[in-house]
Amino acid sequence: MPRLRDLLCVERQLIPDAEDLGWDREIERHQHIAERITSLLDDLGEPRDEPAD
Repeated sequence: MPRLRDLLCVERQLIPDAEDLGWDREIERHQHIAERITSLLDDLGEPRDEPAD
């Protein structure tokens, strides 16, 4: 599920950006999306992160 892992990576990158801007609602939104993607990966038995080379 590389596409889900890519989306998780994007959401994780957006959280600190929103924190820097003080956008509390956006922080919450990105956190919830990241949690949902993590849950989907777990349900599928897929790793959350790409393996390191």
